[in-house]
Amino acid sequence: MIALFAGLCLAAASGDPAFVETVFRMPEDGARLALHDFTGDGALDLLKLDESGVALYTLGPGRTFAGEPTALLAWPAGRVGWDLCDLDGDGVYELALVLESGVVRVYRPLAGGGFDEGRTVLEAETYLPRGASRVRFARDVDGDGHVDVVLPGLGTHQVFLARPGTESGWAAPIEIAFELDARHDMGDPESLSSYFGQRVRVPWFRIEDVDGDGRADVVSETSDRVAFHLAQPELDSEPTWVLDLAALRADLPRRGNIDFDNLLSVLDDRVDWRIEDIDGKPPRDLIVMLGPKLRLYLGGARNGPVGTPDQVLKSSGNVLWTFVRQVEGDALPDLQIARGQRISVGRVLRSLILPSAIHFDLYTYRNEGGKFSTRPTRRNRVTIEIPRLLSFIEDADEFEEKIKAQFEIPARRLPRMPGAPARGDDIIDIQGSELVIFEGCAPEPFAMELAMDGDIGAEQLVESFFLADFDERGDGAERTIDIGDMATYDFAPGDVLRRSCKGREPALRHALALEPKDVTRLIARDIDGDGRTDVIVVGKKDDEWVVQFLVRSGVVDAR
Repeated sequence: MIALFAGLCLAAASGDPAFVETVFRMPEDGARLALHDFTGDGALDLLKLDESGVALYTLGPGRTFAGEPTALLAWPAGRVGWDLCDLDGDGVYELALVLESGVVRVYRPLAGGGFDEGRTVLEAETYLPRGASRVRFARDVDGDGHVDVVLPGLGTHQVFLARPGTESGWAAPIEIAFELDARHDMGDPESLSSYFGQRVRVPWFRIEDVDGDGRADVVSETSDRVAFHLAQPELDSEPTWVLDLAALRADLPRRGNIDFDNLLSVLDDRVDWRIEDIDGKPPRDLIVMLGPKLRLYLGGARNGPVGTPDQVLKSSGNVLWTFVRQVEGDALPDLQIARGQRISVGRVLRSLILPSAIHFDLYTYRNEGGKFSTRPTRRNRVTIEIPRLLSFIEDADEFEEKIKAQFEIPARRLPRMPGAPARGDDIIDIQGSELVIFEGCAPEPFAMELAMDGDIGAEQLVESFFLADFDERGDGAERTIDIGDMATYDFAPGDVLRRSCKGREPALRHALALEPKDVTRLIARDIDGDGRTDVIVVGKKDDEWVVQFLVRSGVVDAR
């Protein structure tokens, strides 16, 4: 059961209507919400999925969601995986279901209400847990604009690439080995609602132009092997070449027990790889890291590590990570190796009663015409000062509370709309029992904000925090980080955004449907498709989720 309330919200500053709202209240267990355009009118519709099936709520002319579902669909099988996709490429989302029999069916809502009878688009073997599960099986794998299908199996997943115009409509499946990850999901506070059930994780693979020929290739990885499917020009079901991580790992010198005089020496057993353009010529190049030893194969992205490496570099000490990035300002990327000093058990024990410091060195090897210099051209150091660990542990709870308090600040960026005055983005936040909007005071997007939004990964985050600073300061520059001061660092975007509008008066205010302490997230989305950013407030009170949709009314100028 979902309870709804729709009404008009007023801006306290002017009395003009600012938002039209719909409030959803539903039990915390067994339901999930999704926002997509399912009817083709440009506005987002609301899909609710629970153990009984699917219910669709469309956005009406008054910018509120319908009080009763406009379409209902019961799950057609006891084991079913669902996903949302635009299979036809017409901008309208559809409900895609894979059944325990391996049949993939697609359903669309009808203009007069209800869903159509569905159509079968593919049949293949698959594995699904009991019940209804979210399985992200519909995606454009090869970047050709058509939705492909990735079906979970036992030990391998199958990738069916769409081939419109052929008899079956699909290419022969590409098999991707994976480690099974089927687990119980007990709810995600960052999503629109809680979700109870089982979830199957589609294996790790990525789409990129591996060899530099302008065509999208597929790379899949497990702990023992990396399979590269290169488009030549079509993607083949068999990998073009395989990097055998297990064999490379077996070639490393066998280590005995843990070296208590050098705890970081366990990293010498690590095998890593990356594809980069080192010499500026296609095909791209392969770098393989075997512990502290780097092997460079120019053009290796085409056929793998064949023959003798074009360059071998060996770094002494404990290699923590390698970076390939532009440091010297020219067109070709340089190599950076982060190295950690020897840390013994005795040193760790001394740190319990005495302050200490750990040093990490960053060595840069200049790219010299497609190969790296044999000696470092820059040396930088990061020093981490550690207070007496026993006292630090005693203060750990206080430190944890300070960090937690940062992440509980709900302030978020509200992107500036096209046609609005040239200024910074707006900020949405909570003051007292009201949602407030501050105009034009958001700083430029920063590293932690981009990382939490998924726009950059861990390596780019390290680059923003440490490496970029050394790029500007040059050879010999050092940086010191005091662990004892970490509670004062900016970990959460909400804290930074709230400080940036300190002392300003809100341009808009609106009453919350929840107590501020019950709000878990603020989301910025254009719900009605008018080009302006609307707001979604998500929270939980007692045993139910409360989702407040705030759609800008027609009399408010674009902000």
